[in-house]
Amino acid sequence: MIIDSEYDAKEIKETLITDIPSQDAVNDPAELLFLKDCVFDSEEIVKAINNTPKIIADELDVANKLVIANINFLKDLGIKNYKDVFINYSDMFLMDHSKFKNIFLKYDKEDLVDKILKNITIIEHL
Repeated sequence: MIIDSEYDAKEIKETLITDIPSQDAVNDPAELLFLKDCVFDSEEIVKAINNTPKIIADELDVANKLVIANINFLKDLGIKNYKDVFINYSDMFLMDHSKFKNIFLKYDKEDLVDKILKNITIIEHL
């Protein structure tokens, strides 16, 4: 390891040690509590947790600002069943925000919103 002149070895060692999650943190289930900011209730959050692999749920927790931005984009687009979309396709919400938006913006808005409302599995074909 090359040590930057701005930091001494002790600072780097402490940073590296504190960045390693504890064994308890590794075994704890993701909570996805940030979903409350997107108007998910407790039951919907539990459903999302139960429907999402732990490794993805952990990433969603870490990247919660990105996930919230992507959820808000769907809400702003007029997708009323955005919660169902998230619960069933949560991994797609880890996508870069501009790429996420572009997937939806290449289609006619009203047609897409209507189709997603009728059948969210259309998400798989976007």
